[in-house]
Formats: sequence, C-alpha cells, structure tokens
Amino acid sequence: MSKLSLTLRPLARSDLGWFTSTRNAAAPHLHDPRRFTEEQARDWFAATTIDYRVISAAGTAIGYFRLERDRDEPTALWVGADIAESQRGRGLAFAAYCEFLPVFGREFEVEVFKLRVIPTNVPAISLYRKLGFTTFDVEALVDVEARQVVIRDLLMMMPAGAAIGRGVSAPDFVDHLPGVRRPGSHGQ
Repeated sequence: MSKLSLTLRPLARSDLGWFTSTRNAAAPHLHDPRRFTEEQARDWFAATTIDYRVISAAGTAIGYFRLERDRDEPTALWVGADIAESQRGRGLAFAAYCEFLPVFGREFEVEVFKLRVIPTNVPAISLYRKLGFTTFDVEALVDVEARQVVIRDLLMMMPAGAAIGRGVSAPDFVDHLPGVRRPGSHGQ
C-alpha cells in the first residue's frame, strides 16, 4: 500500500465556499454549532487572525487545520482540524495530524500542542488519544437544578516532541472524575 501524499496550503478567499460547507457539516461536533453563509464566511475571513491551512490529498481539499498560538503560554499551539464529511472515516485526520504536527512544531517553535474537544465528540476524543493527547483540564458547568456537573470541553495536550500516533496507554484523568460521566462511558 502506498503512502498517502498530503499537502498543506493557506486558506484562500477562493476556498470559502468549500470551507463553509465543510465547517457547517462539522458544526454539531464543534464548540460553536452555528451554521454560516458564504457571505458571513467572507466577512469572517477578512477579520480572522487565526491561521487556517487547507489539507489536500492528491490535489483535492479534504479538510483544514486551525492554528493559534496560546496567548498565555507562547510555547503552546492550539490546533484543530475538520475533515470534509465525504472524507471522514478513512483515517485521513490521523494521517494529517501525524504528518503535520511535527511541521507545526518546527514552524511555530512550540513545546506543546493543545486542543479543545466537546465531550460528545467521541470519535475525535478517540483520535486524539490514539495520537497521544491526554486531557489536562476540563471546562465544566454546574447545573444546580439537576445537581450535576456537565463537562462542556475537554482540554487535551501533547508535547511537541512526543511520538505522534503511538497512543495513550494510561487512563485519562477525566475518566476518574467523581460524579462526572462522559458520553460512551455507560456509568463505568
């Protein structure tokens, strides 16, 4: 089996139709589940300071990375990727992270990668753990009426020099938080 050839390039204004469609398809799995029009995307594109890179395979755009230096920790880079709906489930996100995290580490001269994931996005959490990310914090809300803690976000990290794609064998600390259940945990 031949190695998949992936490339990166900056997001361009001409990509906004495809980008908006890809982002809107991923909306239920994102922190901001709103859907946007192409006109709204043009306004956003003119104002954004976040670095977006289009991931391509064999010349076809398959997804994109979001890259933003941590304002409080300059040696950390927040990363995220969305893969086009038609390309999901084929291992492309794993391949893209394995290929490009080392590139981003060198380019941005960072010591750690961070990402944010909603706890209902179980496939993404599995991907990140397979890559080697571990949870370092949670953002939670307390629902006083229901008397429960609701995890809003898992914050995960991985050292930039880590062996990417080797997975995490130790349990994640969020697996042991008292009274907190993640989707897919079935009360275990």
